[in-house]
Amino acid sequence: MPEPKSSEDTDFYWLEDLHSEKSQAWVQNQNQKTIVALQKHDQFHRYVEEAMAFHASTDALPFQTVRDGFIYHVDVTEKNPLGRWVRTAVKDYSNKTLEWELLLDLDELSRKENKQWYFSQALFAPKSNRCMLSLSDRGLDKSFVREFDVDTKEFVKDGFEIPESKAFFSWVDKETLLVGGHNEATKNHLGYPRSIGPWKHGQKLSEVKNCIEGKFLEMGVYAGEYGLHGCVIKEQFTWDKSQSFLYQKEGSLQRLHIPEAVWDVSLINDSVIFQLVEGVGSYKSGSVLEVSLQDALSGAHEGRYKVIAQDENNVFVEYLTVFKNSFAIFFLKDVSHELRIYSKQGDEFVAEKISLPAHSTVTSICEDSIQQQKYLILENFVTPRGLYHLQGSDLRFLRRANEIYQADLEVH
Repeated sequence: MPEPKSSEDTDFYWLEDLHSEKSQAWVQNQNQKTIVALQKHDQFHRYVEEAMAFHASTDALPFQTVRDGFIYHVDVTEKNPLGRWVRTAVKDYSNKTLEWELLLDLDELSRKENKQWYFSQALFAPKSNRCMLSLSDRGLDKSFVREFDVDTKEFVKDGFEIPESKAFFSWVDKETLLVGGHNEATKNHLGYPRSIGPWKHGQKLSEVKNCIEGKFLEMGVYAGEYGLHGCVIKEQFTWDKSQSFLYQKEGSLQRLHIPEAVWDVSLINDSVIFQLVEGVGSYKSGSVLEVSLQDALSGAHEGRYKVIAQDENNVFVEYLTVFKNSFAIFFLKDVSHELRIYSKQGDEFVAEKISLPAHSTVTSICEDSIQQQKYLILENFVTPRGLYHLQGSDLRFLRRANEIYQADLEVH
C-alpha cells in the first residue's frame, strides 16, 4: 500500500489496504453498528424483503450487448448469484420464453479458481469470435483480463492475459492489442493507464514498447476503436482537456490539430468527429464538429470546422455515439430525446431523424459491428425499458422489461 503523500492525508488512510485484518475488522464493526440502528426502524424487515425480491427479480430487461446476430446477457439468479454469461439469437429474442446458450458460468468458475468473479466486460476482436473477457474478483474496481473463445466456450491457451489492474486494452486486429496500465511503469497516480503500446500474440506483456507516455499526475491515456485509417489516442490532461493523436499499425503517432477541450474524438472513414466541451471562436459549447483527417493532421483548416449539430432554440445537443461508418446524436427537447443518425453521402454527413415514441428517453444505443444493425433501449414515465431494432428511420419492438407498477391507476 502506498504511503500518504502529506500530513493532510486522512487518519483513515490505512483503510486503502482493503483486505488487511485491521481494515476488515473496522468494516465489520461499522456494519454491525449500522445493522443495529436500522433494525430499530419498524419497516426494516419489509424493506429487506423488498430489496431481496428486487435482486432476485426477473423483471429487468435481459440485455448486455448484441453482436453477429446474438444478444448477450449476464443472467443473475438465486441459484447463480454471480451470474452466467449467456446469449440467444436476435430472431428468438421476442419469444415469450428465452432459451439461453451458456458461455461461462461465473459461479462454477469461482469455485474452481477459489475467487468471487463478477463480470466486467467482453471486448470482441474484429471479425473474430474471440474476446478479451474482464472479470473482477469480489467486485473490485480492478479486473483480471483473459482471452476467451465464444465458439469453444473456453479461455484461449497461451492467449492474451492481463493481471489484476485498471488496465486499458483495445483491439488493433485479431493478433494485436493496444494495452497500458498493466504494471507500475504504465500507471498514473490513480492506477489508470498513462502509457500504452501494441502487444502481439506470443509476445510477453513485459516486452510491450509504449507508443505514447503521459505524465504521472494526468488523468490517463486511452485509444478508440481501430478503423480504416487507424485509431485516435487521447492523452487526457484533466477531465475537460486532452490532446489527440492518430495511431497506425506501423507504430506511427501523429498529432491531430483540434481543440483540447473536446469529448468523443473519433475517426469515421476520412473524417475526424468531435464534440466541444467549451466554446471555441464562433463554435458553441456542445457543438459536434467535423474536419477532414488530412486537415486535422496538417493543421491546414486553421480552426475552421464543419458544424454537424449545435444547440438551437429549445433543442440541445446532449451527446453522440459513434459506430463503424456512422454516428448518432442525441438531442434534448422538452425533457424528451430526439435522435438523428448521420452517415456520409458524398462529401457531407446527412442526418436521418428517427421516430421515437412520445416522451421517450433513449438509455442506450449500440450497433452489431458485424451485421451493422443498430439497437436502442427506450423508456418513458409509464413504460418500462424496451429493446428496439432500428430499421431505416423506424423502430421494431423486440422485448421490454416487466411492469413493476400499474401505470393506468387513477391518482387522486
